[in-house]
Amino acid sequence: MFINNFLRLTLLATLLLIAANNQSFATKNCTSDIKNGACQSNQLGEGKLISKRQMKLGNHLISLSAGIPKKARPAVFKLIADSLKQIYKASPQGPKLASVAPNIIVRAENRYNRYVGWHNIANKPVLVISASFLFDNEPGFLTKAMTEEMKRKSDPTSPSPYIVTINGIRLVGSIYPDIKNKSFFKNVKKALEMSNKLSPDLQKYIKAVDEIRYNPSSKYFIKQGAIDGAVAYYNRVISTPEKRIIFIRRKMLYSSPLDTLLSLVHEGNHVVQHETAEKYNMKLRQGKGSKEELTYVETWHNMSRTKASRSNFVQKFECEATETEIAVLKKLGGSPRTIEGSQYLSICKGAKRKLVQWKNENYRRAKKG
Repeated sequence: MFINNFLRLTLLATLLLIAANNQSFATKNCTSDIKNGACQSNQLGEGKLISKRQMKLGNHLISLSAGIPKKARPAVFKLIADSLKQIYKASPQGPKLASVAPNIIVRAENRYNRYVGWHNIANKPVLVISASFLFDNEPGFLTKAMTEEMKRKSDPTSPSPYIVTINGIRLVGSIYPDIKNKSFFKNVKKALEMSNKLSPDLQKYIKAVDEIRYNPSSKYFIKQGAIDGAVAYYNRVISTPEKRIIFIRRKMLYSSPLDTLLSLVHEGNHVVQHETAEKYNMKLRQGKGSKEELTYVETWHNMSRTKASRSNFVQKFECEATETEIAVLKKLGGSPRTIEGSQYLSICKGAKRKLVQWKNENYRRAKKG
């Protein structure tokens, strides 16, 4: 399951509203007029715009993605500047801690996402941040998330209450106090343990994932969205070939380890599909790709452009992932009833046919017994 363009447009509209109403969390010591290119920020010195979407603040270069509207840029710049200043002031080690992030990129994610993480861009470590922290109704959470990632970068062996690594997959909990990370870690751990029982051809969908982030709606969000029908989704916007990320939006209170595993397998299938599209795209650029490979790439990248392209995406990729879910459930000795509520069964004829065949097998077996 992917987040559609409607949510992205909603983010942009709300960012404009926040910027217009000046609802960003400014601090008294940063009397700024970023529109005019300056922001006084204590130890960080004077921040200056060096382009329409870049600001230099001390030794930090803050860049905004093209998806952030022009009118929202001052609010986003201020958000990052205020967070950096708080890190500098938090302790005598603050400036040294923040020095690990000379390059910061802020991306226009949908309003539900909260993300701070390291990416390797042009062979440089870059701290990537979601602009959606503007939707927090209290300041400080972005500062907390940035601090945790900076600590991890400074000392990868340093323990964190928000990070657990299982089977080589990094689990990242929520930094919001009303979200219980313990249930997230426990649930996903059990799901990953269950995946060890799968055959290699099914395990590959789990092993393709590098990071799983817990991102349910919090009372500290300005706008809370409806809970997704699916447990998780693959975030292909933030993900890179070196870092494939799945977000879990539903609170673990409402999911069993089996539900979680099925959703992770489904989204892990999308990771593999994304990797395949990248491989085919490379061949096409070299003039070696086939017509079928071109169709595959176009279907993957044009998923939300039109109603027809979305339908093609579902028929090709969501249906394939749903069939994988059925295979996993069958392998683990589960019940067909577990997946009967899938939204794709009414669309995916192949998946529906496999489910019916499985039911018939169970019926004949029970009749014989």
